[in-house]
Amino acid sequence: MKPFFFAHRVAAGLLALAVAGPASPGPASAPAPAADSTFYDGPLDAEGFVDYAAAINHELQPAGLTPGQNVVVGLLEQADTEHWDPDHLAQLAEALGDFFIALPDVPFSEFERFAATHQVDPAAAAAQRDRAQRMPFDPAATPGVAAWLDAVGPALDGMAAALQRPHHHLPLVRLAPEAPLVHTRRPDLPLLRDVGLALHTRGLRRL
Repeated sequence: MKPFFFAHRVAAGLLALAVAGPASPGPASAPAPAADSTFYDGPLDAEGFVDYAAAINHELQPAGLTPGQNVVVGLLEQADTEHWDPDHLAQLAEALGDFFIALPDVPFSEFERFAATHQVDPAAAAAQRDRAQRMPFDPAATPGVAAWLDAVGPALDGMAAALQRPHHHLPLVRLAPEAPLVHTRRPDLPLLRDVGLALHTRGLRRL
């Protein structure tokens, strides 16, 4: 066979293979959980993969935990959750033990939200927030923080009592059942940050 015709046939064969593509391997199947790839063997989701959010929640939740023993429940009972996603709030309440999260008469709100609703300039609010965390506490230099502490005082008392509960369990709640683990919802982070700020600042104020 002449070299030209041989090369032509090889090129034609490669072109046909490229057009047709490789043979289909068939539908993919979920890998079976094994010790060399994961510490968890369940629970599994609808596609047969490990549901890591459910697995972590199960491992970290103390046996027999009730809402009345959980610090997180006590904090949520005093918090301003009106601006939270209602679907997420319902999922979180279910994961925490099927209790109803109702707004208290005077809920605890984050300082930025309080400052915005009380017409405190954002730059001034940020400066007051920073100053209020240093000794000695000066209400004249931090009037917005002082007004915030007065407003949230009853709710903060309830949160301080909740911190004495024996367990802290905050379950992971996904954005959607099929969402990856990194997309779990944590709208409570500003709340927890400002609870710490309020308790710290109130302590300085009482010194």
